[in-house]
This record gives sequence, C-alpha cells and structure tokens, in this order.
Amino acid sequence: MVHFELGSSSYLMDQDKEEGDFLFIVTPLYKIGDKTSVGIGAGAKLLGYYEKVGEYEHAYFPGIPVSDSKYVLLGAYPLFVSSMYSFEGHDDNSFFIKGELGYTFFNRDSSWKTSLLYPKEGEVEFRINKRGGFFFSPSVGMLFQMKGKQRVSLSLYCSSDRYSYKRTAPRVNVFETESKNNLLGGVKIGYLF
Repeated sequence: MVHFELGSSSYLMDQDKEEGDFLFIVTPLYKIGDKTSVGIGAGAKLLGYYEKVGEYEHAYFPGIPVSDSKYVLLGAYPLFVSSMYSFEGHDDNSFFIKGELGYTFFNRDSSWKTSLLYPKEGEVEFRINKRGGFFFSPSVGMLFQMKGKQRVSLSLYCSSDRYSYKRTAPRVNVFETESKNNLLGGVKIGYLF
C-alpha cells in the first residue's frame, strides 16, 4: 500500500510569529496483519513564518525600539517512520490512528542590522541560522472505501516540531544557540491504494 497525503496546519502556540505550513507526504506501508501497517515515509513541507530583518527607533517615541519583519517561505523535507492502525477491516469505512516519528531537514541563513541594541558600537549585524530537527505527529481520521482496495483518508493531526536557532554577532561577542518546540494542528486528506 502507498499513502499520499496533503495537509495544512497552523501553529497552536505562537512562537516567533510563525504562521503554519503546507505539506505533501508519501508513505509506502507494509501490512502486518489485517489492521496494522508500518512504513518509511518522506515528503516536503512549506513553512511560513515572519523573520526579523531590522530594528530601528520609533519615529514618534524616541528610545523605543521597533523591529521590522518579512514573511518567509521555507522548504523543509521530512523523513520518518510511520505506523497506522485501522479499527475495522479493509472492506468498510473505518476509523484509523497513525503516528509518525522522524527528522525534518532544512537550513535557513538570514541576517539583520541594528544600532539600537548596542549604541556605542554603532550598527551591528546579527546572523541567524535556523535548522530542522526531530518531530512527532499523531493523527486520527477516517478511511472511506472506494473501488477495490483504494481508499480516501481524512484526518486531524498534531505535530510537535523541534528546531534549532543559532544567533551570532561577532562584533559584540554574541553567540547564542536555542532550541524550540513548535506545536501545530491541522487537517490532512489522502489517497491510499
């Protein structure tokens, strides 16, 4: 069996003003018994988020920093192991649960300049590197029977994605690393044959 899925999600916890993602995944599944399948899947995600690109002093309130941001679309590539359990046989419509555990690969470099954070040093450039990490994604849904062994799936899913950030500004000795978990919730529609 092969399971193709398209999905869309939004962030359940607003971290770094991130907006959400769109995903396409393919999972070849191998049956273990009548109701359980396991496999290794891969896909592509399009992550959308706001990234800080500058900081300046507010025009009407001197001394108050204001930051600029731009919307960024970033391609990411998940690779994972998957397990799916169907609560009925393969001849009827049935509920299912599915779990995915894996790693999302991506690498994004950006930079922004500010003179407000370190006024004595003048304009300082910050470089940011954002990298992928591990994720876990459970889902629950319904399989709708079509012709033969073909099925359409509709599911709700949650995804916990861990990303790492590295911020550097060598001119002022800033070298920071940080990891964050982003929690997403969304809907997937799929085709199973």
